[in-house]
Amino acid sequence: MNQQPLDDNKVQASKVFINWISERSLEWAKAGQVPARNSVRESSGFQNLEEQSALAQQVDYVHFVPAVPGIADVQVGSFDIAVNEAILLRKEPKAALDEAAGKADQILEENSKKYQA
Repeated sequence: MNQQPLDDNKVQASKVFINWISERSLEWAKAGQVPARNSVRESSGFQNLEEQSALAQQVDYVHFVPAVPGIADVQVGSFDIAVNEAILLRKEPKAALDEAAGKADQILEENSKKYQA
């Protein structure tokens, strides 16, 4: 597959749009999101959003899933289920996560063969 060369005007327009929208992310935060922009998270307006500002204190611990073919299968097929089981106290958290890790390894191995990654 051939990738088209980047269009400098589109790249610049994208940067302007991302800057513009992130500067206004306090409005999104009111719907429950935690803004990516530090200055918004540090603003008094955001600090007044009790639940969101409490959640934002955990930002340093957030990790995104790796860019692996079929990773969504792992998230939906094991991780999300394990977290729900642990939160709802249907399983001990360690047991739920250990089981999910085993399932995740199996799914990743199958996906590696499936996607030839």
